[in-house]
Amino acid sequence: VEYHRKKSAAWEKRALTKLRRSAGDATFGKQIETFVRQMIYGGSLFGAEIVEDAMTMLGKIFDAAEDNSHERVRIKNAEGGIIEIEFLVQLLQLRHGPGEKKLRITNTLDALDALLDGGFISQRDHDDLTATMVFLRRVENRLRLMHDRSLNELPSDTDALDKLALRLGLTATAAQGPGEALMGTIESHIHRSHRVFEEQIEKLREA
Repeated sequence: VEYHRKKSAAWEKRALTKLRRSAGDATFGKQIETFVRQMIYGGSLFGAEIVEDAMTMLGKIFDAAEDNSHERVRIKNAEGGIIEIEFLVQLLQLRHGPGEKKLRITNTLDALDALLDGGFISQRDHDDLTATMVFLRRVENRLRLMHDRSLNELPSDTDALDKLALRLGLTATAAQGPGEALMGTIESHIHRSHRVFEEQIEKLREA
């Protein structure tokens, strides 16, 4: 407790937006949750250093993933992907959470709904981020089922990509195969998601 109060890094405090009790003593767990909420939403935590720390960490995550991806398309550790959305939502929660208790929640999609309800993001931004998160999570889950392990990169093999697309309900047309349709859908999602990210980060830097 004292560590998080006085010594924890910016990224550690940001990560605490996800904290929730999963097991153990319910009363003690509730006390910890209450303390954490008071600490991260106390009004003095958010600042330029929180935003820049998140941007630096994202850069490192993306660079490390790119070194190991062999140019395959990534749905999690890349611009417009799952992690970028989660980082943005956490930053928006820290920025607006001190004045809006409904934002002090751990689920990303629920937090996006709360940000919309509170007027902190537009309907368009909410819909783009939500649609991207939901679709990329579906892709991630299908990849896990196909390979029996966690993956966040699309297969480079055409047949494997077609199989993944078919499992997601995409079909071939006269103009393109199912794998091509999947690639187009993902590219559209991550483009819209990254647009929102860049616009919102600029606003947060000016806050």
